[in-house]
Formats: sequence, structure tokens, C-alpha cells
Amino acid sequence: MKMDLKDHNVAKIIMVIMIVVGAIMGNGNSLNKEKNKVEDYFFYGDEGICIANDLNDMASEVDNLIVIANKYDIDRGLIDIASKNTKALRNSTSVDEKFDLKEEMVANMNELYYALLDEDLSDNHQKLVKGAYVDFNSSANIITHDSYNEMATEYNSLLDSFPSSILRVIHRAKEVALFQ
Repeated sequence: MKMDLKDHNVAKIIMVIMIVVGAIMGNGNSLNKEKNKVEDYFFYGDEGICIANDLNDMASEVDNLIVIANKYDIDRGLIDIASKNTKALRNSTSVDEKFDLKEEMVANMNELYYALLDEDLSDNHQKLVKGAYVDFNSSANIITHDSYNEMATEYNSLLDSFPSSILRVIHRAKEVALFQ
């Protein structure tokens, strides 16, 4: 079957098809840009202020307690688990996984902190342990004020709005994970 492009009806159909295909492709590009923007905010933030960096700061404070714990009679299993979790958190590239590891890291920090308080620490180590605990909790508090979850919620709502709610199937667009 040969198409006659001089026929106005054929030209109109082709034009409508091109508009629909362009809209679908444009929507996909927009969704990808928005998703990347949200995920980049988690990992890179605004001028380096982001959840990923705050998590690394928290991991550093756990590492500081590990160094001190190694000088005392602290349960080696507790130290090894804490060390393993901080390494896993730093290597993780998933928001969900980072959240789960953060929760474990909070438990690790508390266990190490209280185990160290039960030891006869030198004055210097006592100050360092308390300082690390305060800094750890400060970073955890900063995370609660980060706007990543708001951005993720807005993106997820965008996916549920028209026409994205229909077109997200074509683009296989998925929601971004909240850090909670």
C-alpha cells in the first residue's frame, strides 16, 4: 500500500502520530531528568551538603570509637560488626540499603559507646568517646532536616499524576526511595 502524502488526511494522521510519539519521548526524558535530580541531591546535595556525606560523617565517628575500642577489652565481635557495617554503608549505592545500614550503624554506635563507658577510660579517651557520640548524633539530626524526602515525595507524586501515571509504564519509571 502506497501512501499519498499529498492527501491531507494522511498528512494529518502522520502529524498526530509524530506529536504523540514526541510527547511520549519528551515525558520520558523529563521523568529521567527529575529522577536523576532527586538521586543526585541524595548523593551530592547542594554544595556537598547531603545525606550521603552526613552518613559518611556518622561512619567516621563509629570508626573513631572502633579505634579507641581496640585499645580496651571490648567484645571483638561488636567491633568487627561495626567495622563491617561502616564499610558496607560507604560502598552502598542504594538509598534503601543506606537507610538500613544507617539503622544498624546507630545500634552499633550505641553498643560501642556504652561498652566503652563501662571501661576505665583515660581522660583523653573519655573526651574523645563522648565527642564522637555527640558528633554522630548531630549528623543524624541534620539528616532529619534534609529536604531529600520532600524532593522524592514530589517526584513520586509526579509519577502518579496525568499523563505520567499512564506513560510511566512505557518508560518503566519507578518511584525513588524515601530515606525513612
